[in-house]
Amino acid sequence: MTSDNEADQNARLDNSQHLQGTLARGNKDAETISASRRARPLLGGDGDTVSSHRLEEDSEIVPNRPPVGNNPRAMPQIRLRRGSQPTSSRSSESSMRLQSTKDKKQASHPFALVRLLTPASSRSGSIAPADPATLFSILCAACRDGDIDLARDTVGEGANVNGRDGKRLTPLYHAVKRGAKDIVELLVHQGALLDGSDGTESSVVFEAVRQNQMEILEFLLQYDPYVNGLVTDSADLSIKRTPLGLAVENGLLRAVTLLLEHGADVDLKDWSGLTPLCAAVNKQRSEIISCLIESNAEINDAQSKASWGTCLTALHVAAYNGLADIGEVLLDSGADILAPCVFTHQGKRYEGVTPIHIAQGACLAKLLDRYPRGKNTRDGMNAFPLSWAARRGDLEAVRVLLPRKVSINIGDKKTPTALQVACQAFFKDAMQDTIDEAHLEDYVQVVEELVRAGAKEGGARLIVVEGCEKLTKLAKRDGKTSHAKTKNMSLPELMRHAAGLAKVRTDNMKHYGDVKNVPTGRLGAWRAESFLAQVVMR
Repeated sequence: MTSDNEADQNARLDNSQHLQGTLARGNKDAETISASRRARPLLGGDGDTVSSHRLEEDSEIVPNRPPVGNNPRAMPQIRLRRGSQPTSSRSSESSMRLQSTKDKKQASHPFALVRLLTPASSRSGSIAPADPATLFSILCAACRDGDIDLARDTVGEGANVNGRDGKRLTPLYHAVKRGAKDIVELLVHQGALLDGSDGTESSVVFEAVRQNQMEILEFLLQYDPYVNGLVTDSADLSIKRTPLGLAVENGLLRAVTLLLEHGADVDLKDWSGLTPLCAAVNKQRSEIISCLIESNAEINDAQSKASWGTCLTALHVAAYNGLADIGEVLLDSGADILAPCVFTHQGKRYEGVTPIHIAQGACLAKLLDRYPRGKNTRDGMNAFPLSWAARRGDLEAVRVLLPRKVSINIGDKKTPTALQVACQAFFKDAMQDTIDEAHLEDYVQVVEELVRAGAKEGGARLIVVEGCEKLTKLAKRDGKTSHAKTKNMSLPELMRHAAGLAKVRTDNMKHYGDVKNVPTGRLGAWRAESFLAQVVMR
């Protein structure tokens, strides 16, 4: 009996020593892990440094398991190699979650630790809980990747759904950009504010429109966000648009309808200076135009502006772009055919310009069919539509006007005739450092049409001769020789000769860098003569 009792006591002593050694090793491992977490920064999927710390990449941490029954050998927190299968259900689930992070292309957060996502009640004192910055970084990564499970876990842990990252973007913004509707719903239900990068509620709505996420847009609009804010477009930071303006620009009819139903201002201008209706006309969005008109858009609102004019209406935009069908729709809706605007052409501003003056081709014919008296309508400088067609070099518009018996030779000292206007505009373009040869030829054809219709050449020929002399000097040609050769030319031939001189001038500038460096004498004369001979023969 004595020997048996001694054997039992020795066995109990060995068990006690073994248990103490195991616990000591567990505590030492925990201290090592804590020191490693404090010393090594945790990197997010996009390279963002967060305040938590990660473990070694080849190891996982299994949380402490509570004692089972009266078993004195409760397993302490230990380190398991990857691939080991813990026995408890919580450890198995955590191991599977970490296993999913092996594919780095799909998971941008390889730092997702089990200890960060387990309930606080099960955490051991050996590893500190995740700080708010870490949880927020994980939440942003989950929103960018569309990981609803990770987003739900981090929100449950208390992550700030209204925080902002280094670019002042919220988790909701990332979720909308990703197109993760389930995460958007989760964040909104958890109290996320409908704002984005610039602090306006229109930011998230704007991003939903930009990404063409109509289901997300419809969900967000249920919470009545502000939809009329000017938002900086992330694609171009110099541009500010409204969500409605962006929807019109991209031709998203459903987005336009949803925004108008939730209070979008149908006449609010954006960075381009155009109202939504003028922008839709400029982009030729027929269905959106009808939708805006049905939403009581102001047809004759003259607040829009563009590079070619100010005080523009939608009919001005349609006329300038030659959109006959859209112009007819606007006229049926009550557009003013005589609405004035300020038009800019060749650096000069013209006031009192109506849609008839700037209409092109078929659109001009539609307008004149509606208002026949418009053929002799004067602008603020007493110019007729025919003069405006000649000023633009619009051959089609000239051919529309001439059969309607318009006045061709009406003009005075202050108001030149259409032929004189065409010649003046031709030389303004020919004197530029870069010329458009096709457009110069359009002017020549306009002059041919006007001369054929009976336009008097007197003042126009003087303009052309003076222009040829200027171009001759700029091209470093002998003025007397050129004048002798051009004396008997017709007006269109003179203009083609001037176009050749303009071409020689620009070629010399490209070749020598400056007109002053162009060689004179036989070499320069031979180059100019050979080129002009080809032009005249052609």
